[in-house]
Amino acid sequence: MGMLSSLFKKDIPQQSHAVEFTKEESSLIKNIPVIPGDSFNQQARKQSIYEQTSMYIQGVAAHFVSMKNYLLAEKLATLSESVAKNAIELHYCYNLWIDLLYKQRDNLEKLNLCIEYCKKDIASYPDFDRANRVAHGNTALHIPSFERLAIIYEKSGDYENAAKINALALSYPNIAKHENYQKRLDKVKAKI
Repeated sequence: MGMLSSLFKKDIPQQSHAVEFTKEESSLIKNIPVIPGDSFNQQARKQSIYEQTSMYIQGVAAHFVSMKNYLLAEKLATLSESVAKNAIELHYCYNLWIDLLYKQRDNLEKLNLCIEYCKKDIASYPDFDRANRVAHGNTALHIPSFERLAIIYEKSGDYENAAKINALALSYPNIAKHENYQKRLDKVKAKI
């Protein structure tokens, strides 16, 4: 745990949990295309977005990420994070933030916030792993925050932190793609 606390000293700025949508945004949310026969989403659309689960809101936000409507996606991600009820929902919410912010990485503020969400997801990984194993067994999962943060560090020339993140990922047996982390670790160690 010492390695985690030394790597992740900064906290993510507190997000406001009072999310307000304009009439236009509410209309966009309400009118997301639904696949015919998708009774879950057809039923869910009858409720306000404020009454939805974190996972449902993440799906709506992901739609707006794909449409490059990042402002609306950020509002939805904030709402999703505020209603997340467990480590699994939070993990997927953090991954939504990481994807959304990394797509805007040309903006230094967004890149720095992406880094902080990667750190937050990595720090909470043990809780997610325990909850996920209870729910799904010992399934190896790809955890994007480790990979994304290692790549960001490597691209910025911070090879020591890139090596630490890759080594940390290798220390968890239920993280998939171990061979990729080992290759990346060897590559960055050669540059230190």
